[in-house]
Amino acid sequence: MKAPGLLSLFLLGSLFVCGQSSNPLRLNGKEFSVCDTISFEWSGHNIGKAYKLATLHVWIEDLETNQRWKYRYPIVNGISEGALEVSKEIDAGIYAFTFMGSDEFLEMKGQVKNMRFKTSYNYKTDKQDTVVTYEMPGKVGEDIRYTLISSKGILLNDFLKVGAKGEYSLPPVIFGDTANLIFDIGKKKNRYWVFLQTPIDSMLTPFYTQTQFVRINKDSLVPSFGDTAAYVFNLVDPYPDYKTLREVTVTGLTKAERYEKEHVSGLFRHGIDVRTFDGIESDDIARSPDLFTFLQARVAGLRINYRGPRRYFSWRNDPVAIF
Repeated sequence: MKAPGLLSLFLLGSLFVCGQSSNPLRLNGKEFSVCDTISFEWSGHNIGKAYKLATLHVWIEDLETNQRWKYRYPIVNGISEGALEVSKEIDAGIYAFTFMGSDEFLEMKGQVKNMRFKTSYNYKTDKQDTVVTYEMPGKVGEDIRYTLISSKGILLNDFLKVGAKGEYSLPPVIFGDTANLIFDIGKKKNRYWVFLQTPIDSMLTPFYTQTQFVRINKDSLVPSFGDTAAYVFNLVDPYPDYKTLREVTVTGLTKAERYEKEHVSGLFRHGIDVRTFDGIESDDIARSPDLFTFLQARVAGLRINYRGPRRYFSWRNDPVAIF
């Protein structure tokens, strides 16, 4: 379930020129209503930054609540473009759209380590659980295959080129939405620990920054632009995606608890082995590549094995079914 916010679309309409022709940024307007599309186009050719591959970061901030949304768009041969649809959940108000160009492209790199796992008998579950992991000496072989799969099919499929210390990097690739990265060691009995890193916003050092203000109208509410000249964009974000609210007193059930009470049967609401993951008021599920990756990271003992495009699930070595 997607969290309320601005939904990414790939639509372009007529563009509104912001400033002079040397300005690399163009928007299609300054005032929008629900279901309107806010589209943009950015050209690094206008400022001598026609990178072959780079990234355009778009941070959107609600001036009243300070809530932020963050998006990344690829810059290819100096050009980047995209669009956002104003969803019904967005409040009327003034929003600061800050566009930042970064010469780094979205990369995937990391390290592979030889590992040994020590297990111990768990009397509560009557199973063997991993309790200790050891890093083993020796170079990791270059016989690990990786496959990057999107909804459109296989994007990358090759053997991992591993350095002397187990380091590796994947070639840059452009894809929309999400993709699954799968590692396969074939029939070997070795056990590896694969670390994966991608650039994060805290490491962002933009070569270009520009802020434009957009007004969102809703029903009969037409907010005033106010004193936008006093706005100062802060790249440091110690509390990412936070929202400031006035002091309130909350009683009753949360949305997740209300949903569970009205729609979930007793079998799935009670018991020592029952856990509820909130996808209504939390966006953790929406941020995950898929539901199975989300569950594997939060359910101890759950493993997902990939054989081609098919998935096989086990919990503490016993096969399980997913409903």
